[in-house]
Amino acid sequence: MNSSWKKVVTVIASLLCVMIVCLAINVSVDKITGNILPLDRNETQQGSNIQQNNPVGNPNVNVPQQGGNDVQQTPSDVVDTNQPTQGQQGGAQQQTPVQQNTENPLNYSKSQLIAYYNKCLNKSYSQPKINATKTEHVDVAVQGIDIGNAGINADDFANTIIKNNTKKNDKLQTKTFTSPTASDGTHITQFVLPANLYDAAVKTISVSKSGSGYKIVYTLNPESCAHNGTAKYNASCAWPLDINVIDFGAAVKIESCTFNYPGTTITATIDSQGRVTNTVVEMPLTVANAQAKALGITIKVGAIQGKWTCKNTMSF
Repeated sequence: MNSSWKKVVTVIASLLCVMIVCLAINVSVDKITGNILPLDRNETQQGSNIQQNNPVGNPNVNVPQQGGNDVQQTPSDVVDTNQPTQGQQGGAQQQTPVQQNTENPLNYSKSQLIAYYNKCLNKSYSQPKINATKTEHVDVAVQGIDIGNAGINADDFANTIIKNNTKKNDKLQTKTFTSPTASDGTHITQFVLPANLYDAAVKTISVSKSGSGYKIVYTLNPESCAHNGTAKYNASCAWPLDINVIDFGAAVKIESCTFNYPGTTITATIDSQGRVTNTVVEMPLTVANAQAKALGITIKVGAIQGKWTCKNTMSF
């Protein structure tokens, strides 16, 4: 094989390899996000009162008051009152009460905090008008690419491709939703997050006071899946990588690949009226046992380390 042809093969194989295990996260974010799984009701802890498969559920679900020992709490004196606002109608002023959040999640158990998150997210989605923004950022690095057992080092080339294709993910995306769909048909749960958090998916929760509302951090349990499998915890409430939706053609075959999610975190900021106004998803990801065949050439990747960060804000 002459040097020119070897270079072409290296470029093609490296590009295909990166597409398979890395660029799917970046280039195909719009295709990947949106595949949210229905909840497995058998995994939901009894009595958690979680709204399931109901992206715009009743925001007034009552969460039972009970204690719990598995929640990190920041103590605070909280007093929420109903504060009236004045309106003008027919030349006369009238008092219109503003519905304030009278719940105190600082004392909630794990199950209650999970139900509280779903309820507050659904309350946000039930607003007549929602202005939402989103930014996404992906950091991915690969090492140990072996092409055809030929000792060809393509790490630098592959990481350059990744770097050049991740810049666009920092672009601010904005949409306006009414009841609660955007003009292009996008549902709010496809742009922000679904209200599908459930007990078995969550490992730890920390809650603290934030202004007149609360800040709650949910850490999901670690999980692993094959390239043709599903990360069920992440798929229920976040946006895990799904390369099955990418058509690489008959020339590319993924032989093995394991995705490891060590612990995704979802941070929710809740305002004084019990609505989620900000979410931050941080999803670290490692890939192991990655092997594919492209154009008849076996490609192996020693290690892939990545992290997807998505920030959403909503105003009403």
